Amino acid sequence: MKNKILNIVLIIITGFILYTLFFSNTVTKSQNKNQENSECPFKIEKEIFYSGISPKSTSFYDSNNWNLSISQYTDIAIYIKSISQELNDENTINSLYIDNIKYDKKPNIGYPSLYYQNPLKFATDTIYTEYKIDNHLYYNILNFNNEENYNYYSSPNFFTDCSIPITIKYLNSDILKNYKISNTEPLIFNGQILKNSNLNLNDLNTKFSFCINIVSNSNKLYKFNIKIDIPLSYSNYNLFDKDIYLEKK
Repeated sequence: MKNKILNIVLIIITGFILYTLFFSNTVTKSQNKNQENSECPFKIEKEIFYSGISPKSTSFYDSNNWNLSISQYTDIAIYIKSISQELNDENTINSLYIDNIKYDKKPNIGYPSLYYQNPLKFATDTIYTEYKIDNHLYYNILNFNNEENYNYYSSPNFFTDCSIPITIKYLNSDILKNYKISNTEPLIFNGQILKNSNLNLNDLNTKFSFCINIVSNSNKLYKFNIKIDIPLSYSNYNLFDKDIYLEKK
């Protein structure tokens, strides 16, 4: 009799353990599925690239030649928009930061780096050296309309309604050092200046990635993994012909 009671108790306990494990696993799978299927309230609308050349005069004096240090830059603008036109805590931003920067392909020459770029200085060789991005860039979120507030763009600020793009600058500095051209020739501030150099365009090829992290005002985290292939050619011309403007939707 005691053995029968003991067996019944063991069966009940075993059944309870199996039920608990199965139910817990089912709930976990259900939660994960709901998280994976939860709709993100933000989308990347488009990306804009502008690639150019930045020749700077060096301190070396030569009465017959321009002595130049030449860098290559690409300004990148990423437009993030809310899916819904009606703004609420779900689709407005509480915090924004960039991290997890990885180079899949570094250029064969030069010294690549990333910086915050002022949207009003986009497509220029302006560099904000105080905002170099080592592996993180944190934005200050502004909770008011951005009209006429141009003085906020010179530092990493972003508006909660995503009304301006995320702008960064890729800079490959000193692709040519002490490059000489005759000072009787006009000084051209684009890739044509490299026509007579031994520089190979393929040596500038660069691919990198980073993560845009968005925390909404409803305290939900969304991640966008961005892959960048620096544009050095487009259609039937390349960077040695003229600057490159490229838009991807």
